[in-house]
Amino acid sequence: MADKLDWLDEHFVLLKYNKVSEMVNNEGYKINPNVEKYLPDNDMVDKFIDNLVKDKLYKDACEVLAYAIHRRAGVWWGYRSMMALIDETGGEPVIERDIADIGKPSEPNIPDFFKDMPQIEDKPLTEADFAEVNAQLAAAQKQVDELVPDYIRDKFNAYMDEFYNMFKKEHGYTPLELIDIVISKYNPKESMIDEENSPIFKAEKELKSKIESMRQETVDLIKSVVPEKSKEHIIKMQKKALDAVYAWVVSPDEVNSKNVMDIGNECADSPAGLLCLTAFWSYGNLMPMTNQVIKTPPGLAANGLNSAILNMSLVKGGNKKPKERFEEYFNIGLNIAYGKDNWAESLENDKAPHQNTAVKNNNVTVNKRFTGDNL
Repeated sequence: MADKLDWLDEHFVLLKYNKVSEMVNNEGYKINPNVEKYLPDNDMVDKFIDNLVKDKLYKDACEVLAYAIHRRAGVWWGYRSMMALIDETGGEPVIERDIADIGKPSEPNIPDFFKDMPQIEDKPLTEADFAEVNAQLAAAQKQVDELVPDYIRDKFNAYMDEFYNMFKKEHGYTPLELIDIVISKYNPKESMIDEENSPIFKAEKELKSKIESMRQETVDLIKSVVPEKSKEHIIKMQKKALDAVYAWVVSPDEVNSKNVMDIGNECADSPAGLLCLTAFWSYGNLMPMTNQVIKTPPGLAANGLNSAILNMSLVKGGNKKPKERFEEYFNIGLNIAYGKDNWAESLENDKAPHQNTAVKNNNVTVNKRFTGDNL
């Protein structure tokens, strides 16, 4: 008896489609070639998901569930997953790199231990400098000759010759030849280039100035078309989106559908905004609050839900990798599809669940009127 009860406790009750072929025919679901081998002979969705989970393919399992689950339950799944993401990240969005920094010349990143070293003045070496260096090299060579036996020195020289030959074959010069080239640049006997008055260096400066001017004009143009979003704005829109999605789940009527559409269009580039649009598409009418009815194209809501889950898994910040998030979100969706998690408790408490998370909000008004089975 206990086994039977356990099975009943894990039985899908909120699937819109029980067979994979129904998803293909009615929602335009396209089977990923990489998971075709997991398709069961009986074509049942639950078995397909079970096969994927056994190999820990949670991303693919999320996609299948997004197409199979009832639309209203699916939006609740996205809402619950969004709450889990906010709990993980603390509700703090990661602000992307300022667009003004793109292509901007940057100073080299000098390690700290180099910063503490004495700085060498950038000026030509004098004859006295060369004489001092040569004297030090001669003294060092004399010490080596006195301390190192001839047979060890011969072996060392043979190894160094082999190394120099390999180095020259790869780079065209031996290390000593490269050093001579560098030294010759500062040799006072050689003619020094006047960088201030040289036509080549002047042309280089003019070119760099033109490139920077063009870069700045491009940045200004992009910013005028795509305004920057502050962290405060992102958090504010996230709260509005969650309020709207929760209100839609509680009462998926045309008023709330129009609301999720409007808010979703304001922040469509975010997971919360995409979830709003998913709720709007799940309503089934693309023209709410009008006398005209335009049915949502097949698969649009399911694809929106799948994309929202994918976007949540890729959000920067937090302490989980995308693979871990897919597993967490799948388990959330599984509980919802089993009927274990729904919005009934929050209605009894007269409080949206996300008010208890890191995105607390004030005075969320929810229309508690149900419009029948809008799953």
